[in-house]
Amino acid sequence: MIKVFITFLLLFILSSCGGNIQQVMYQSKGTKSYCELKVFAKDLEINENLEVIGEFSFTDTGFTINCSAETVMSKLNKAACDAGADAYQLTWTQPPNIRSTCFQAKARFLKYRNKSK
Repeated sequence: MIKVFITFLLLFILSSCGGNIQQVMYQSKGTKSYCELKVFAKDLEINENLEVIGEFSFTDTGFTINCSAETVMSKLNKAACDAGADAYQLTWTQPPNIRSTCFQAKARFLKYRNKSK
């Protein structure tokens, strides 16, 4: 019985090692295999030629590993390219601290309404 409990406990811990990634798409704009993205700071006002097409969130689950700023931003860039975004705006960031060793971030995916950037 104890072996079964330990097995389930180990499976639970191993399955909980990824960060909590959430991606919400408001509309499908097609995917790009490669893209150059503009990045807007969180307090910057966005031009009216841009529309929000989705959101991204990477937060710590408490068991998250491999969550450096480089890793999280790489996942954010890939998700934005996959969503067909032209840019993204960071809306929240949390550097590692005493509560979490992970870099955490939230962003909005942006698309130009007309392609004359």
